[in-house]
Amino acid sequence: MMKKTILHLATFALLLSVCSNLNAQVTVGSNKAPEAFSLLELISDGHSGLRLPQLTEAQRNAMTDGTFKASPLSKGLQIFNLDNGCMEYWNGSDWRSYCDNTTNWFYMPSIVIDVTTSGTFSRDLHLEYKKQFCDSDNSLVKMDSPLVGTPMVKSDAGAPNPFSKIYDDVDLYYYVTGYDTDVFSNISITSAGILTYTVNADNVSDATYMNIVFVVK
Repeated sequence: MMKKTILHLATFALLLSVCSNLNAQVTVGSNKAPEAFSLLELISDGHSGLRLPQLTEAQRNAMTDGTFKASPLSKGLQIFNLDNGCMEYWNGSDWRSYCDNTTNWFYMPSIVIDVTTSGTFSRDLHLEYKKQFCDSDNSLVKMDSPLVGTPMVKSDAGAPNPFSKIYDDVDLYYYVTGYDTDVFSNISITSAGILTYTVNADNVSDATYMNIVFVVK
């Protein structure tokens, strides 16, 4: 009876050990212990790597059914698309390709620049950008408000809010892509987004333009 009890205890301990290992952090390809922040680490032997599931576009699309789209757990799923030769991931609504190198950029929000008086002036473009998310009097930037960046009008009532991320000044590059050369001159922008410009004395105007673009680093 004692031997059976010891055997049962040993079996139970072994099962606990197996279950514990199944939920532990793992390193594959080396005896190295995984880092504290790694659930899985892959160590190459110098001539091999990770091979993602290989799917044609038709196979990928067949997999993307209603159940797949409805599950929040599908977000982040990655495949290799055999038709276009690119790695792709599911972002919750679309398949996005790692081959898409489109720069993330957007136009500067509309601001009023007084050009009725000549002289040299400066404007903080990043501060003007943040003012989209202020109180109505533009006095308080509510960076932690649940309504940050909520559009006033949308084309589709079900459209998501794309403006929840507010970039710091160091997260952006600043560009002037076009301006009225008759009205403006000596234009420059600092890395923090401070625009300096001169309104020419001979061509002050109440109607002109300047196009400003922000690019996410």
